[in-house]
Amino acid sequence: MARSLLNRWQAAVRYFLAGLVVAGSARADQVLLSKIMYHPVGDLPEYVEIHNNTANAVDLADWRLKGGIEFRFPSFSAADPMASWMKPFERIVISMADAKTTRDAYKIAPNVRVLGPWIGRLHKQGDRLKLLDKNGLTVSTVKYLDRAPWPAAANGGGHALVVRNPDRRIDDWRNWTVSTKPGGAPGTESGSANEVPVGNPELVTQSGESVVVDYDATWSVIEGVDLTTTKWKELNYPAGNWRRGPGLIGFGTTKVPPPGIRSAARPGFVTYYMRHVFIYNGAPGAQLTVDAIVDDGAVFYLNNQEIGRIGMPGGAVRANTPANRNVGDAIEEKAIFTVNPAALVRGTNILAVEVHQAPGPNPDLAFGMKLKVKSGGAALARTILINEIFPGPAGVNFIEFFNSGASPVNLKGHFLLPAAPSALAPQARRYQIQQDLVVRPKSFAVLDMIDAGVWPKQPVVAYLVAPDGQTVLHAISAVVPTDGRSLGQRPDGSGQWYYLAQPTPDAANAKQSGLVGTLKLNEIHLGKNGVVDWVEVYNAGTNRVLLNGYFLSGKPGFADKVGLSGDLPPKGVKSFDVSFPATAGVLTLFLASPDKIVTDAHAFHLSKHGEFFQAFPDGSGEWFVGTKDTRNTTNAPARVTDVIINEIMYKPPDTQGNGEFVELFNRGKQTVNLTDWVLTGGIDFTFPPGTKLRPGEYLVIAADAGLLRSLHGAINVLGNFHGKLSNDGDLLRLLDEKGNLVNEVDYQTGGDWPELAHGRGSSLELLHPDMDNRLSSAWAASDEANKSKFRPYTHRATYTEQLTLGDPSDFRELHFFLNTSGHVIISDVELRKDGTGPNVLTNANKASFTGKSDVGWLWQGNHWASHMEGNQIHLLSEGHGDNRVNRLEIDAPGLVKSNLYELKFNARWVNGSHLLVAHTWDWSVAKVFQLDVPSNLGTPGKPNSRALTTPAAQVEQLTHYPAVPRSTDTVKVTVRVASLLSPTVMLYHRAPDASGKTPWQSKAMQDNGTAGDDVPGDGVFSALLPEYKADKQIVEFYVEARSPSGAKSVIPRGGPDRPALFVVDNQNLPRDLRSQRFVISPFDLDALGNGNTNKHNFRFPRLSNRYFNMTFISNERDIYYNARVHPAGSSFTRDLTLNRAKWKLPDDRAFRGHTKLSWDNNDFNTRLARWMLYQLGHPVNESEWVRHVLNASPSVLQEDVEPIGSDFLNRIFKHGSQGELYRTTYMFFYKDNGEGNNMRNSTLALNYGDDPINYKVVWSKRTREAENDYTALMDMLRTVQDNQFDEKGLRRHMDLEMMFKNWALRGYSKDSDCFSMGTSHNCFFYRKPDGKFMNILWDADFAFGGFDPKKQEGYWGGNVQNVMSKPWAQRLFYYYLVEILENYTKNSPRVNAYMRAEQEANPNFQVNPQRFLQFFAGREPHALQQMGDKYKLDFKITTNNGQPITTDALSLTIEGQSPYGVFTVVIDGQPRAKLEWLDDTRWRLHDVGLSPGVNELELRGVDQWGNTKRSAKITVTKPAPPGTKAAAK
Repeated sequence: MARSLLNRWQAAVRYFLAGLVVAGSARADQVLLSKIMYHPVGDLPEYVEIHNNTANAVDLADWRLKGGIEFRFPSFSAADPMASWMKPFERIVISMADAKTTRDAYKIAPNVRVLGPWIGRLHKQGDRLKLLDKNGLTVSTVKYLDRAPWPAAANGGGHALVVRNPDRRIDDWRNWTVSTKPGGAPGTESGSANEVPVGNPELVTQSGESVVVDYDATWSVIEGVDLTTTKWKELNYPAGNWRRGPGLIGFGTTKVPPPGIRSAARPGFVTYYMRHVFIYNGAPGAQLTVDAIVDDGAVFYLNNQEIGRIGMPGGAVRANTPANRNVGDAIEEKAIFTVNPAALVRGTNILAVEVHQAPGPNPDLAFGMKLKVKSGGAALARTILINEIFPGPAGVNFIEFFNSGASPVNLKGHFLLPAAPSALAPQARRYQIQQDLVVRPKSFAVLDMIDAGVWPKQPVVAYLVAPDGQTVLHAISAVVPTDGRSLGQRPDGSGQWYYLAQPTPDAANAKQSGLVGTLKLNEIHLGKNGVVDWVEVYNAGTNRVLLNGYFLSGKPGFADKVGLSGDLPPKGVKSFDVSFPATAGVLTLFLASPDKIVTDAHAFHLSKHGEFFQAFPDGSGEWFVGTKDTRNTTNAPARVTDVIINEIMYKPPDTQGNGEFVELFNRGKQTVNLTDWVLTGGIDFTFPPGTKLRPGEYLVIAADAGLLRSLHGAINVLGNFHGKLSNDGDLLRLLDEKGNLVNEVDYQTGGDWPELAHGRGSSLELLHPDMDNRLSSAWAASDEANKSKFRPYTHRATYTEQLTLGDPSDFRELHFFLNTSGHVIISDVELRKDGTGPNVLTNANKASFTGKSDVGWLWQGNHWASHMEGNQIHLLSEGHGDNRVNRLEIDAPGLVKSNLYELKFNARWVNGSHLLVAHTWDWSVAKVFQLDVPSNLGTPGKPNSRALTTPAAQVEQLTHYPAVPRSTDTVKVTVRVASLLSPTVMLYHRAPDASGKTPWQSKAMQDNGTAGDDVPGDGVFSALLPEYKADKQIVEFYVEARSPSGAKSVIPRGGPDRPALFVVDNQNLPRDLRSQRFVISPFDLDALGNGNTNKHNFRFPRLSNRYFNMTFISNERDIYYNARVHPAGSSFTRDLTLNRAKWKLPDDRAFRGHTKLSWDNNDFNTRLARWMLYQLGHPVNESEWVRHVLNASPSVLQEDVEPIGSDFLNRIFKHGSQGELYRTTYMFFYKDNGEGNNMRNSTLALNYGDDPINYKVVWSKRTREAENDYTALMDMLRTVQDNQFDEKGLRRHMDLEMMFKNWALRGYSKDSDCFSMGTSHNCFFYRKPDGKFMNILWDADFAFGGFDPKKQEGYWGGNVQNVMSKPWAQRLFYYYLVEILENYTKNSPRVNAYMRAEQEANPNFQVNPQRFLQFFAGREPHALQQMGDKYKLDFKITTNNGQPITTDALSLTIEGQSPYGVFTVVIDGQPRAKLEWLDDTRWRLHDVGLSPGVNELELRGVDQWGNTKRSAKITVTKPAPPGTKAAAK
């Protein structure tokens, strides 16, 4: 419709949507771009994979994939309503080719959806891909490149780019690698294509146990009978009519451990009886252990004796006895009980098991068991294990051994046999290892299986036998796939077995993406003629590698490959002659395995600075160019290492202007010439000729060199650099004139990195030049505490006592709070009548710990850490202050109404917020004071303020394993330590109680192969914590590392004040959803529930926003220490049980791009409201159902909700956080006992005068708080209050389309507890970067017949009456109401599909569609009545009553009428036509052009998407000029 008025309107819509663009650093991807094949080999098609990383069903209708390509996803179809939905955790492949071609090319499984073809091609040099929803909002985006730091193996090497971690930022090269195999296995999880867990194949386990009965054993089964009084548990019981089949036995469950349900049972019964007969020929008196998979409960019998039960009540059991637990998804439960050895007999034995169901709406069954036997006698030291098997021809197949012990083991003299020693005939060949085969601790060794007779035959049976020829150390029996996968344990030696997508001989069986293998490119010669004539290869592994079959290539597709030969010892190098010409001075070099799997690749550029390119350290991938080679020897390129990055100011306070800088320091003894050096990252700077840096000298590179000189004096500074230092962290690289790396820092913000450098006044300072500045522990926040100076601040105002509540002691008070996080010092506070009377403040030099402010200053909530030093008040805040409890207060009993008072105090800034709010309780004496912030922040060009005299030991990467231990586990804590000298590393730990006074215990951590340490001397220190085994026990811990000089570092950085935590928990979590576990100390839980008591100095009343320390564990696997939480909810709804909460993550460890998150106990009402708003074209926040666990409590269903804040705004709008976000709310006033009343509301009016401070609480600013600028808000409120505006005037302030979408949905759904319906709750006003306000939904619990105490039937409330009284406003409002009624409610296939998708995605949550359909049916008549006859109007032309017209005019104005539900009126082929609405139904179309002759004009009433809803025609005849022939049109 490019020729019509509609196109102009659609262009305006596109212009609006163009602003809804994500800032890549803030992505919170739920559906993400997960694989990119941009440069496939040969004729293989390009593809992109998308992945739903949630348990949500996602509506993909009309989404688009854009970049160098264009693809539109299919629209919603009522004929196949579920086709446009993406299932939970689903992967979809979009291709340049059709589905069949793509599926055949990459052998994609039939259950994976493939879409295509798209238009265009992926750019081979790099491109920005965007996945857009139907409204044009970015769902996921990434910009890839064909060069470093992106992996070169994807540039024609056959490998795809793949995301490393879907829970981390997607638009970040750090989170991308390449597929382990060519092709990328589209449609499967990265790093685990065709990878599945399998049953344990061990015949003799790592502990020396033999498996007598395994999970795949054959059982006889019967149900529907009561055998309680029979002898069914005896060997001779007649069971010939029972069904027989291999385990597992079950029905109705989709998620069970291997080997999965293999024999079906019939549903509908309580009890299922099972029997299995087996023969045991081992020694008597053996130890017996049972592992089992049971859903729900079972009683076990061996030879007619009960040996144990699980999930069953005690006492007698009958056929109708239900299980006493309801298992969601069955898991393998280890060692559920041990068995009396006397129960097992030599010869024939009978196992009998009765499996019982628990009552419930969704019955399912699963059963299997493993009976393990361990012979008596001394335990053998079984540290050498069979770890991986890969079948294949000689030289390719292998069996891998893993040393789980602490000492090297030489396998020379050991046997590898195809059967148990006792089962082999005396004359049978026994393969004995003849050569030295030393396996170091936590390392590997491999052998060919053919020589031992273990392969080729299925199943593969392998016994590792001690040199005595009889003692079995380990044994397995398994059918191993021959499709390129191996069978292996993951983690190594863990007893958890998988078919592994990528065989890893002599390497860890990690679930990984990226290049695998130990061979690396190490050195090349790229001559001036542009030809590489030799390449050196390095073996980074610990075993010799046979090179036959490996090859080098300089072309995509490997057309010029050169084979390698010989072998390569560990850490060895070997070079090969080649002839690979560069193209345009660039060559991508590939090193690949015999099956064309790239093991390394790199793009080399012809350099004027040398012909030899060397990796340093060997095989590292960091390349240096030079003029001398080290062919066939260890690389030692000439490098400059004395110039280091020493200080970084990446986010100065808003008061500092463009004060960013990077400081360099020469720690060496020689002057360094920096000419043509380059500093890169988010910034770019080339050093001018003649730049030199003397020993011990500093050089500052600034964003504004002149500004820095004015602030810091005559310092050595250059600038200005291009670009901007990222506030979210960035990789800074300092390169010499050759392009070789000199120094680099990949700095992050907060968390392990100093938090005060993130906009709170400090810079990042290197503690010592000899510390590793790549690590967070090398950095500290610059000391700014003493740079500011005290100065007086005053304010005069009349105390009007405009509000009162309770006694005078309740409302005659003075309050202080900080606008956001920060630290200021206040002293000598006075409040005097006329500035000369007595100070009306009582005890102004004392602190209160009684919960009342009559005896001194009382600080609470997120100002809890405040304290007094002498007469100075150190006011510390960790968030937004308010007039509730998150503030500092003191009684002012001498205040007298109507008197003029002067508030006077001395203050100085220390860090963070410089906006100090002071007010009397009633806000009649109130002011926002802007404290002075020093101009000379940081120490550019000078010694660092936090410098150490000697380097400290550096401690990083703290973790514990298992993430959630059971009582049978021993937790291992590990850290990585870097130190120039031998450090002392101590683990401090305790099991805290509610008192918070449990003493810390300590133990030394080791890097010597003991105390759980895996590899001696690798810098990873370990300690074991066997002390903590009790179920539900919570443990706190932290680690301290000291150098011999005493300089130390601690992790977590808060040490004992903010330690790491874990909890012991024996429960099995359901695995249907993502799980979120939060571990909080008993003391902090007590402070949450009893914070307003003497025990906690009354610091944490109910409305406290103090964040408490916790550990967050995602999916029982990924650990985030130092998360923080506080209860959420309004003054009406907040409780202290954490059933809803706001929580934070450290800034350097975001989860899905977010560091601020929330959980809520929402019902389906809010989800449905969000979905309808999305359908209307309105941005909404993301959410996901999760399994939520607090410590070791039972899991509950919660909604993980994206908060409305900067991350959300940046996801929706380009530079969204630069807009102004306001949260509307009531302003409650409180008595000292906590009782409160709302006395101010947020409305679309200036109800409280023209002073912005009166709106600071009811219109709480949530972005750009430091500006304290309410001008735009006040202008908008004044305009609406004056009620003199027309549509054009209001559009200056509001995005009416966005506003009315929100209001219409709220009104239709009867969501009475929101702003547009008359309250001050559950709403955000957002002034977009274009200057126009819109509403953003938060919380719709009252919607669709939810809790509705007001029984509201109307569609808007008094807050918006001035707007809604206008006919043009009603027209637009009712348009959206009609779209809701006609498309998304009663009889709508789309809403039915949505509710079905929600229910199928999460069967544990009951959507109850009937309840909502009843609401729709009941609401529709009322909505139609509200609109009246104007909904039923005909769409017609009223000009000349729609009859034909004859005119000589060049253009015509046409008038008509339209019912509610028409968005605009268009006429095709008339780009100059302009529509004017005369009221809510009458319209006028100007400048309709006419051609000579008959003009058949069709006017169409369309919806917001351009679809025709109504049309009308009129014939207009324009007489042709004399002498011409008129043409009909």
